[in-house]
Amino acid sequence: MTSIRKRISLLALALLTVLGTVACSGDGGKTPGTSGTASSAAVTTASDETEPTASSAPQGTEPPATIEPDPDQPVDTTPLFFMDLNLEREHEVMQAISGEGGNNSKLLQEDSLRIYAEKTIPEAKYSWRVGFHTDTFTATGDQVILIRLKNNSMSNKLVMFADPSKDANNVFAFQGRCDITPYMEQYVDYIYNIADNTLQGSWVGEVNRFRLQFAALGEVDIENDFVDIAYFGIFANETSAEQFDIDEWRAANKPSGIKTEVVSKGRPTLLFDFGTSTEAEIRAALMDSLGEVSFTQDAVKVTADDKGWRLMLSCQLEAVQGSYMKIRIKNESDSTQFKLWTSPIMSSNLIFLTLPQISANDTDYKEYIVKVDAKENFSQGDWNGTVVRMRFDLGTAPNPSVGDSMTIDYIGFFSTLEDAQNFNP
Repeated sequence: MTSIRKRISLLALALLTVLGTVACSGDGGKTPGTSGTASSAAVTTASDETEPTASSAPQGTEPPATIEPDPDQPVDTTPLFFMDLNLEREHEVMQAISGEGGNNSKLLQEDSLRIYAEKTIPEAKYSWRVGFHTDTFTATGDQVILIRLKNNSMSNKLVMFADPSKDANNVFAFQGRCDITPYMEQYVDYIYNIADNTLQGSWVGEVNRFRLQFAALGEVDIENDFVDIAYFGIFANETSAEQFDIDEWRAANKPSGIKTEVVSKGRPTLLFDFGTSTEAEIRAALMDSLGEVSFTQDAVKVTADDKGWRLMLSCQLEAVQGSYMKIRIKNESDSTQFKLWTSPIMSSNLIFLTLPQISANDTDYKEYIVKVDAKENFSQGDWNGTVVRMRFDLGTAPNPSVGDSMTIDYIGFFSTLEDAQNFNP
């Protein structure tokens, strides 16, 4: 009898132990969920983890505190680096692209930067690529890239390159690659963890250059293929990228540069009006210069150094609206030639025209009107399309001596000769 009672007690104890174990699990034995991977345009992070219960804590100790996210604390969606690629941002885009080697032909559009398929060397396959100089940021493992693009090409891979050096060469310390969908008629957002998609190097340290390249596989005729990139940025984590609002960012980050004005008859369609009152606006549009640039009350003065003198300014001008250029200058040098270089597409290639002779060693301002769309004025290229930058080589025949100067009151572009002749600021 004692033996039977003992066996019943042991069975009861075992049953209580089993019931107590089930009660301690608190979730019916579910396994906590795991995070999703960045493998598609829509990236979500799933988590089924349950809160710890009091019964799961060792006897005689306090259960660990549960840390809940603060719903009132907003997520910081500020990008570490961001490029908004459209005509309103042509100044920032040109500054970021200028000097970067190996870029393909590009066209900056109203809502995107279009990259055309090219072979960078004859024996290579076609590719689409564009490089940017960035403000320095530090790469870490949790960071992601968010990119909105419309892929009108056969490319199914986005290759990312990054480097701490600002040197415009084709050598990059980091390479990463992720999947994209070929031949899409709509824009698609892609979010990828950069470190998880590493091909070469590691996503750590300072970054000063960033290149996007779309790789084509196979040997087919894709010369007319292109990729439209609306924007891309580097974010601290997936949540920041997912909650990023482009409209809010644009409202807080206004574009800089000087753009075409829609004006009444008799006014310029584009005007660079130099002087102290417009210095901030001009410097925002100034992409490159040689010589010393200084502002007076109503003009800008450029003094040549041992490398020469020039001004490169970002702009946005429809060439058909700027057939005539009017410039008011005081040339205090021996140079009698003035060149205008322009770029109607986003590329390193510039077309240029040589203006009619200007007088030398002036003591006062003089005005010149030039028909810029006249074919005979161009040494290469044509005056057409959307002009996004202009480079003014102030004196090239003879080349200036150190200390020579030229003072510019304004440079304006007009639809008609009559408008140019009647303009007087």
